Amino acid sequence: MSERSVLTICAILTIAIFVLDASLSIGFLVSVLYVIPLLICIWSPRRRTNFLVAGVTSFLTIVVIPHKPPGDILIPLFNRPVSLLVIWTLTILFDLFLTERRRAERALQESQEDLNFAQIVSKTGSWRLDLMTNELLWSDETYHIFGIPRGTPMTYELFLSRIHPDDRDTVDKSWQAALHGAPYDIEHRVIVNGDIVWVQEKAVLEFDKDGALRSGFGTVQDITERKRAREALQDSQQMLQLVLDTIPQRVIWKDRDGRFLGANRAAALDAGLSDPKEMVGLTDHDMAWSGTADLYQADDREIMSSGRPKLDFVEPQLQSDGRLLWIQTSKVPLRDARGNVIGVLVTYGDITERKNLEEALKRSNAELQQFAYVSSHDLQEPLRMIISYLTLLERKYKDKLDAQAQEYIRTAVEGGMRMRALINDLLEYSRIDTMAKPFAPVDMNEVLEAAIENLKVSIEENDADIQAAPLPTIIADRTQMIQVIQNLVGNAIKFRGAERPRIQISATQDAREWTFAVKDNGIGMSPEYKDKIFQMFQRLHSREEYPGTGVGLAIAKKIVEQHGGRIWVESEEGRGSTFYFTVSKARRKERDDQTKSP
Repeated sequence: MSERSVLTICAILTIAIFVLDASLSIGFLVSVLYVIPLLICIWSPRRRTNFLVAGVTSFLTIVVIPHKPPGDILIPLFNRPVSLLVIWTLTILFDLFLTERRRAERALQESQEDLNFAQIVSKTGSWRLDLMTNELLWSDETYHIFGIPRGTPMTYELFLSRIHPDDRDTVDKSWQAALHGAPYDIEHRVIVNGDIVWVQEKAVLEFDKDGALRSGFGTVQDITERKRAREALQDSQQMLQLVLDTIPQRVIWKDRDGRFLGANRAAALDAGLSDPKEMVGLTDHDMAWSGTADLYQADDREIMSSGRPKLDFVEPQLQSDGRLLWIQTSKVPLRDARGNVIGVLVTYGDITERKNLEEALKRSNAELQQFAYVSSHDLQEPLRMIISYLTLLERKYKDKLDAQAQEYIRTAVEGGMRMRALINDLLEYSRIDTMAKPFAPVDMNEVLEAAIENLKVSIEENDADIQAAPLPTIIADRTQMIQVIQNLVGNAIKFRGAERPRIQISATQDAREWTFAVKDNGIGMSPEYKDKIFQMFQRLHSREEYPGTGVGLAIAKKIVEQHGGRIWVESEEGRGSTFYFTVSKARRKERDDQTKSP
């Protein structure tokens, strides 16, 4: 019975009481006075206020309008005021009851709306199967996901008709298995308006004690976007693997426990495997290079603990068959999205052949340097004898020789002296490698002072003005740095112009190296000779104009390159020259490493 029906009955009872309890005219008047506010109370949404109006009207009617004695009323147990009080009390109580029910219904409706909205947002529908009532209920979102009009009576055949033909048999078998107690959690495709939609279905079924299905509840989620993202990720990973497999460089990535997470084909072939997937889960101890596995894993742990990469270093790789390979390796820590180190990435290349060639070239250079040193040293003795005998000949027979003969002897002596200077320069050039010392901190201000002291006579004779900015301390061979500075300052004095020689020495730096500059106001040179002057025995002027062997700048170039730097000149003819050379800031250990290499 509805709320309005009950209240209408209350109104009729009120009318009946007054019609039976009063004369016709008074009963009609009282009925009107009661029914009008009561009808307003029934049909108006502001019912509480109208109840108050009806109550006040009832009170006035009872007090003002006369009525029969209590013994004459048709309701023996109650007089009129008591009857009205009972009716109105019941009416108010029933109104309160209905109000609470409306609130509960409204809350349930809002909850259902929230659930529907949540399903729309999450693209997740639901269904419920109740065999007791033989009902299969789908949520609105489930209808939407399958592209079926809302409210359509559902059957299992209609459900299967929406499944992609290639997935239909799999879905049917999964559902039949679920009816016998198997879990139901599958992904499959659905055809909706000609488009393919991926869904994930889950269900929980309830069985009775005999194993018969009683009820079930399930969810259906549209995972098309997630599936496409997963497929795009797989395509990207396959493309990356394809790229990695085409490069000759070996690539491996490991977790924190040293287990391989992946590799490229070149690394797998080194390990004696045909497919990189076979390496997943293994460690260096399981590989062909197990002989050096402890060395590799120690490096990995250091890199993961420090979080710093280790780049371009040479290390051995001992194969299980006893062969020793040499590889050039770089390792960097692997990090997750939060920056935590989760493993290490390793790239390396086999440089065994190059290493063997370098060793052969080193031995050849060493033999050649030794030969040049020995040859130069052996040439010194006969040359010294020739010069000595020519000098004695000139002294003893000076008065007996004519001017032409004396000129011949003088020319021969000068030629011998030039040859001795050339041999000395060759010896100096050969000693750059053999006489080199380990690199150590070197104060370039002290190097400049030593070079100036060695050039003291030349500086004084030419009245040279040498200015230097504060110079840094670098990692180098002190003796060789003196040779470079002395050679450049000496050349600036030698190739002076008409003005007093002015020489400026300075240094600048960047993140990787120091750059030194030696600037002069000398005769300069044409830019076309800027490379030629660093070659052995290359001269731009005759010996009569400027003495020398043409070896000095070649020595400077070789020393600078030994320090991992480069040397060049900027010059214009008649406007002076500026020689630059660089020295790396990092300590270089190649020379020490060479002595340790087999």
